[in-house]
Amino acid sequence: QLLLKDFSITLAHTISELNGIPCLALEEKTAPRQQIVSSRSFGKPVETLQELREAVSSYTTRAAEKLRQQGSVASSIGVFIETNRFNPNEPQVQRTRMLPLEFPSDDTRRLVETALQGLEHIYQAGLRYKKAGIVLTGLGPRHTRTLGLFEDSSHTVRRKHRNCCSPPGPGWACQSKVRMAEVTTPQHCNSCPSCRGISLKWGFCARRMGRLPS
Repeated sequence: QLLLKDFSITLAHTISELNGIPCLALEEKTAPRQQIVSSRSFGKPVETLQELREAVSSYTTRAAEKLRQQGSVASSIGVFIETNRFNPNEPQVQRTRMLPLEFPSDDTRRLVETALQGLEHIYQAGLRYKKAGIVLTGLGPRHTRTLGLFEDSSHTVRRKHRNCCSPPGPGWACQSKVRMAEVTTPQHCNSCPSCRGISLKWGFCARRMGRLPS
């Protein structure tokens, strides 16, 4: 009370804290994030749509894992790609596409499919892309999600197996001091019923991603 006579409440709290008198309660639980972003700068320029598809699929998978960890679902997803902004000798392009989900979801397959649809709209051939990423927005608690008419019977099965194939990080994955090793040998998913025995290069279900016929 004596400090408040001569100083502001903020400074009074600071002095009290320095003297070991707690004034602000610690937050015991971190509030859920309102959006989740997953993006990387490529170690080398990427030109083909297929390479961008693999990168966006990997980033979306990581974002979906974070989404489920905090018990949330997303109602929309955005995908973006850009060229090297620091290279004046190349075209400067930054393109973004936001897509709403039919129903809020935390399902990796649904999120990846939607992200790839957005990528198809913004990809422009002939450019050297330096960065790509996705953003999940419109987040809300999982228990408030609205199921589709035919979703409730199959959603449990997808939730059980959707993490069985985790991307190991191909050679284009990121630009950092310690880069993930490029996958040089095929991998096999033995637990996922929809891709058991299929040779996978990137570690996620090739059949679900449309890379192999059903």
